[in-house]
Amino acid sequence: MASTTLLSEIDTITTDFRRDIVRPDGSRVLHERHIEYQKTIHFDLPHMDYDVLCEIPRYLIRTSVFPNGARYGNADQSVFWLWLAEVSSFHDWDFEYRDNRFQDLFGLLISSFFFDVGGITTPRNYHFARFIGNFHLLPSCFSFPFLERCIRFKSHEYVSPNGVVLKDFDIPRYGRSDRSYRIGQHISNISDEIKLLYYYVASPHFQNIMDRCMTELNEVSWLRIPDHFNLIGNWRNKLLHGENIWSTGREITTYLICLILLSYITEQEYHAKIDDLRKHIAHKQEINSPYLWYTYAL
Repeated sequence: MASTTLLSEIDTITTDFRRDIVRPDGSRVLHERHIEYQKTIHFDLPHMDYDVLCEIPRYLIRTSVFPNGARYGNADQSVFWLWLAEVSSFHDWDFEYRDNRFQDLFGLLISSFFFDVGGITTPRNYHFARFIGNFHLLPSCFSFPFLERCIRFKSHEYVSPNGVVLKDFDIPRYGRSDRSYRIGQHISNISDEIKLLYYYVASPHFQNIMDRCMTELNEVSWLRIPDHFNLIGNWRNKLLHGENIWSTGREITTYLICLILLSYITEQEYHAKIDDLRKHIAHKQEINSPYLWYTYAL
């Protein structure tokens, strides 16, 4: 009941915020009151129920993704990513199958959101200045292959880390016949890999979470394509082939990676071990550990 009430409250806050910030033509308008909004949604993530935490990416998409690729970065995103970074670095989870490089790669991705280029003294070098001014492009390019890596490791019964099919499967396609993948073939279409994760690997619980998350993204971006799972593949191809750069692409892939991370942890295990994680963070804060991720007081 408490989780249902909290989700209803978050839904109301994010819906009202979006209604207030998006004009009928899709443009945005920001007012001073929106600064206060940044402190209203995250509540208390370290004490949040697991089922609520899994829904947070959907609501963050609602408050940060806008038509025409526009975005609105806010403190809620930072709090969520930092908390998931702590979750990823906690060693007591009973993972059944996980990429042993995940923690390092996930840490690199999360760090890219907090890289402060403002404090860098720029020499009289045009190329270095251009590099710093467009730094966000690098983690954007990195985020898509990392998402693909995460999907393949989660789908390890069906595909190897390098994309070789290990077990036959068929991928549904909107308005067309299914695409068949057979043992020994190679899969390189990230939209098909997301569908592999959704249709063959994800639990019913995470199927619902993924579906709501992608439906939200399709709606708030105003793209509204028939098959919302094709959004990521469309963005990935336009970015990596130099056609277009979506400022929100890195954020969306990070949310999906966070959901994959959470899918490795059962609700029962999360609630059973979360006290130990909070104690671990509190200890790092006490000793001022340089490996402290979570920067908000418990």
